[in-house]
Amino acid sequence: IMKYGFENWDYRGGGRASARETATRVAAGAIAKKLLMFTNTVIAGHLISLGNVELEEKVSFEDILCSKYSPVRASKKSLEEKYEKLLMEATKEGDSYGGVAEIVVNNPPIGLGEPVFDKIKADLAKAVMSIPAVVGFEYGLGFKAAHMRGSEANDEIVLKDGKLGWKYNNAGGILGGLTNGEQIILRCAFKPTSSIRKPQKTIDLRTMKETEISVVGRHDPAVAIRGVAVVEAMVALVLADHAIRAGIIPQVRLDDKQASLIEENWKRYVNACRPTEGSQ
Repeated sequence: IMKYGFENWDYRGGGRASARETATRVAAGAIAKKLLMFTNTVIAGHLISLGNVELEEKVSFEDILCSKYSPVRASKKSLEEKYEKLLMEATKEGDSYGGVAEIVVNNPPIGLGEPVFDKIKADLAKAVMSIPAVVGFEYGLGFKAAHMRGSEANDEIVLKDGKLGWKYNNAGGILGGLTNGEQIILRCAFKPTSSIRKPQKTIDLRTMKETEISVVGRHDPAVAIRGVAVVEAMVALVLADHAIRAGIIPQVRLDDKQASLIEENWKRYVNACRPTEGSQ
């Protein structure tokens, strides 16, 4: 209100910081995801924590990819049930929960990113942090690296099928601001939905006196759930942009062979984990 004035304040909850603006990001991200099929680069995300409930077991890339069919973006059925129970409690109490989303990029091109101002980690961080409700970003070991020795955090270079690779991928697919060909692994934290039914103290700007506010309407008990798709979209946009700039994806037009390759990979991606008739 101080910056834009009362006339630009939307009391219905559709303001400039509303998560509703992310619908356009997801639409654009779908196009970027399809472009990345040129290099068969697949992006998948899941929710690794909600409130105080965390994913405690290792999951495969397929598990993460299949989480798109989970109503709470959980990569394991047991975790899905815990999330749903937590959400029911929050809804009943008129409260909300925060969560952490993890995105894994399979088969990214090598060398995406620029030396200084357009490092891939910087562009990914900016894109993800621009999402409403995102309050934290990390990749690879992330903040855990701050508590480790170099001998622990450093990765060992090994041969994988005759090609150079990293033993543990501690760097999360990014070294020196460039992609190194390993899976890109990043995580972001979402704060709890701020619009809650539970009464809280505030100030009435007309009277400048204390009052209480209770937000009624359709508000998610955890914005992080829908947020997973938004993070996927923003990651796709950044990677597609860098791939085009690097000339890895054609900058002008695709020939028939290239277009067919994209369509073939896209069809495989769309049909991955799709529930069969009668399976639900």
